[in-house]
Amino acid sequence: MAENLLAQLVPEGVDDYELLYLLQRHYGSGGVGEPNQVVYPSSLNYSLRVRWKDGRVIQIERGPAGFSAEECDALKNKIQTTLIDSPGETIRTAVFSRFRVAYQDTSELLTSKSCQRPLRHLGPLRLTPIILFILNSSFAEALTAS
Repeated sequence: MAENLLAQLVPEGVDDYELLYLLQRHYGSGGVGEPNQVVYPSSLNYSLRVRWKDGRVIQIERGPAGFSAEECDALKNKIQTTLIDSPGETIRTAVFSRFRVAYQDTSELLTSKSCQRPLRHLGPLRLTPIILFILNSSFAEALTAS
């Protein structure tokens, strides 16, 4: 079995999807060969093969084009600066509902409070309780760079 470069290249805590996105931007394209794997760049003579299972990257290995120590250092530095050191981007969204909303922990729930708001289409001065949710979603710089 080929040497697994995952621990060497990727610090603990990096989001797998952000990593795949960064690799695609770094190499310009990714190609799917076998199930649950992608190669970078998309070529028979690729540099890296990434394997995943259940949505998690489990292995990164050298391809037939080779993966030099200089390329390894450059990619490791790019992963560190873009996905770990970067403050990224935070997007705040306000959502209104007349019903309490059940949510999964995909965003940080900052505020949940009831308020009264007149709804003109229901008749004059009729008040309907509205629940205000403010959602905070954070994205690494790799996902927000143009």
